[in-house]
Amino acid sequence: MHAHESSLTKWTTALDLWCGAWFWDQGKAPERGVFQDLVARLLVRPSTLPHRLATALLEQSAAIAERHRFLHWPLTFPDVFSPQTGQSAGFDAIVGNPPWDMVRGDSGIDETRAGRRVEARQVTDFIRQSGIYRVETRSHVNLYQLFVERALQLVRPGGRIGFVLPSGLVSDAGAGPLRRYLFDRAEVDEVTGFDNRLAIFPVHRSVRFVLLTCTSGRETSAIRCRFGLTSADQLEGNARAPLVLSRRLLGRLSGDDDLGVPELATEIDLAIVEAVSASTPRLGAKDGWNVAFGRELNASDDRDLFVPITAGSNGRPVIEGKQIDPFRVDVGRSRVEVRSSAATDLRVPRRARLAYRDVASATNRLTLIAAIVPARAVTTHTLFCLRTPLPLSSQRVLCALLNSYVANYLIRLRVNTHVTVSLVSRLPVPVVPAGHPLFTRLAECSEAISIGSRPAEEMEEYGEIQAIAARLYRLSATQFEHVLGTFPLVPREVRERVFQKFIHFR
Repeated sequence: MHAHESSLTKWTTALDLWCGAWFWDQGKAPERGVFQDLVARLLVRPSTLPHRLATALLEQSAAIAERHRFLHWPLTFPDVFSPQTGQSAGFDAIVGNPPWDMVRGDSGIDETRAGRRVEARQVTDFIRQSGIYRVETRSHVNLYQLFVERALQLVRPGGRIGFVLPSGLVSDAGAGPLRRYLFDRAEVDEVTGFDNRLAIFPVHRSVRFVLLTCTSGRETSAIRCRFGLTSADQLEGNARAPLVLSRRLLGRLSGDDDLGVPELATEIDLAIVEAVSASTPRLGAKDGWNVAFGRELNASDDRDLFVPITAGSNGRPVIEGKQIDPFRVDVGRSRVEVRSSAATDLRVPRRARLAYRDVASATNRLTLIAAIVPARAVTTHTLFCLRTPLPLSSQRVLCALLNSYVANYLIRLRVNTHVTVSLVSRLPVPVVPAGHPLFTRLAECSEAISIGSRPAEEMEEYGEIQAIAARLYRLSATQFEHVLGTFPLVPREVRERVFQKFIHFR
């Protein structure tokens, strides 16, 4: 404990007052002039505030600081941040397992949800306005990202950081700004990826996480990576040698603004992504398909627009993600349609358009599932639809390529549970010129499957699409066989039939 009137106590109280400005009840924080007067009073300088008012405000500030447990690092650890001459400020090492929660107020029972929203807004405003956290945050704030950024600020140059983190740190598009910040300010020497199938942590078994180690003050040029581990015992020994991924390769794979780390397990995986990234443009690139996807309606926010479908109605049916399978849309499963009075005001195109599912499930044979939505239908937020106008024949070709095993293999290297627009825009997809024989054949096969009555995988056109796609990606027989082996939920006979199509492709 510090003496009540010590300088350290005064400065701590002043900093508590500054931090508390974002957490004042009902947003009634002291105005700038009042704040300056309160600080002056704390530091025994002239102040114009009445004693009673100043005391009340400081008591309220103290209660806020106690409730939120503000910590001012230089004052709490003066020996670390005010070192002797010749030493660097900061900790020698920071090790931990930060919280993996998002800052949001829509959880809990109704009685507590309002309070959660207020607290989430306060924390978010502090993060985005205080100037302490400078890395761009997209959508909801994720706590683990704040811990990584703060650790880089608090460790000394040459100091070490070791964290247990969600795999999103290295794969999520939303973590791209943090990855750049991390790679620019620290040398990441190893990333070890685990899945939770054996319940290493008491969270859902589909969750994946990574162990990250790095050294502050040196830029990352290459990273040693191991993915697919299932138990801590695998950390010992050389059961799986790490792969070395250069920063140049990461930039080529996903762009220098993203630097996503693909979850590569073997040398052949590395060889495939190196070859594909060198020869195949990204879907959203100007030298690629140059297309963009986006959402249309939201099932919750736009529910007032919907009415139940009745016999004989001819409205615009609403399509959800669960109504889409590879190449096919089951409009008959629609239960609601757009109210006739609202249909003319919708900014949803009346044209056929390619769409893919947002949510990726471990029970699905494919992760990237695409089909062409009929012109009269509208879609909810569980689907992303093509916004770039393309001829229907081109959409059928793109539909075939997105449903290919190779495209799914590549997207799985980054996707966890959501196939985001950002990840799809960075997906390497071969460009096939209209009029080329393979363009024509892909369009024909894609259309045939979309209207076929047999299961898609049993149709000859399905195997032909897979063979053509693998050829367009320029895979060798060994590489394509490896890709097929990463789809254990696809029946063996289907994979073998596809591989034979590839071998005998002309």
